[in-house]
Amino acid sequence: MALGQMEWAALKEERITIIQTFCDLIISGLIGLRPMPDNSLVINPLLSDNTWNYFCLDNILYHGKIITVIYDKTGKKYNKGKGLQVLIDGKSGQGAAFFQKGGHFFGEFWEFFF
Repeated sequence: MALGQMEWAALKEERITIIQTFCDLIISGLIGLRPMPDNSLVINPLLSDNTWNYFCLDNILYHGKIITVIYDKTGKKYNKGKGLQVLIDGKSGQGAAFFQKGGHFFGEFWEFFF
């Protein structure tokens, strides 16, 4: 039995929804990138210290800025320094006037106000 156009469209939509849900779990859960109602952006990774050696989430557009979140345990994978780095338009987010940090990585959160 051949699938009609409506069935193919429904399967395609279901697949897209599954992919979007998976990406959302990685981005907002594991990496901890969460836009907040007050236009701030909180970055609070859920990874414990000995799980991953590196990750990079790049080209996230938020309020006209390009956000990059990098974790590099040794600093040798991305050559941007050891530990958690947040780049805003390619520059370190730590020097930004709208930056607030609390705790220690991997229990820390970073918050940026836009």
